[in-house]
Amino acid sequence: AGDDVVDAVGGDAGALDRSSAQGAAHRRPLATACVVVGALGLGGFPLTPGFPGRWALLAHSASAGLPVGAAVLGGTVLVCAAALKWGRYFLGGSVSAERPSISPGERAFLSSALALSSMLGLFPQLSFPWVVAALSGLTNLLP
Repeated sequence: AGDDVVDAVGGDAGALDRSSAQGAAHRRPLATACVVVGALGLGGFPLTPGFPGRWALLAHSASAGLPVGAAVLGGTVLVCAAALKWGRYFLGGSVSAERPSISPGERAFLSSALALSSMLGLFPQLSFPWVVAALSGLTNLLP
């Protein structure tokens, strides 16, 4: 899955190496920002939409014991570290003057995704009731 993301952002679908993704932030800044913000959100990084869910999961796992809490925290750290590594990789490499064109529909979709992610990251109280409702079912899974 990671290679598919690199190919999509790098613009060289089907490439077997990741060198085509280097410098993608300069060629496709909007797509790269969406990939990095989305990956950080999956990891539950603060100020991303995934943070309220990860925080609530960590708070609920405290009653389940140290191994569960350590697994949640370890997963957060690993996913966020991988997302930041991707971001650094996308920023590295040579900067070319060639910038592929982006359709207005694609620009609107990516811009609205970033705006929605920013809004939910800055105002987590908008999604917190949904997170609490979803986590209430987790108590049935833990012994």
